[in-house]
Amino acid sequence: MVSQMCVFARLAGPGLGDLVQRNIAFSLLRRAFPSAGLTVVTGATVAARFAEFFGRHSYATGVLPCPDPGEQDPRGWARFSARLAEIRPQACFVDPDSKGLGAAEARRAGIPVRLGVPAPGDGEGDLTHPLRLPRPLFGRPDLFDHAAALAA
Repeated sequence: MVSQMCVFARLAGPGLGDLVQRNIAFSLLRRAFPSAGLTVVTGATVAARFAEFFGRHSYATGVLPCPDPGEQDPRGWARFSARLAEIRPQACFVDPDSKGLGAAEARRAGIPVRLGVPAPGDGEGDLTHPLRLPRPLFGRPDLFDHAAALAA
């Protein structure tokens, strides 16, 4: 049984609309795991800038800041890794736009269930539940297509 899950969404400069769209995936995850906490892992700047959205308007039950995209400070990563270990997630969904925090990092963190669309650089076994995108309705796949894959 999954009591705690996380979403790896280390995004580079999202706007509020980007996060509102991600709320679709958060809702699907909450429906699939109704008794689980849902912690969004995102860069410290995004977590602070959109704290009201996460706290009052999203399906997330918590936010865990990680170093921002481009940050390489080993102490910041060590603090983040320790906090991630404290919440002990049993499942992780990897946002398709997460930068430098994906399925391989979830595997190394010991998260047993890892969902997401296979991305360049994912190794064998990084995703335990690879999602397959449906054929996009218009051009390139968008967040709706990713949500449809998650729903399936």
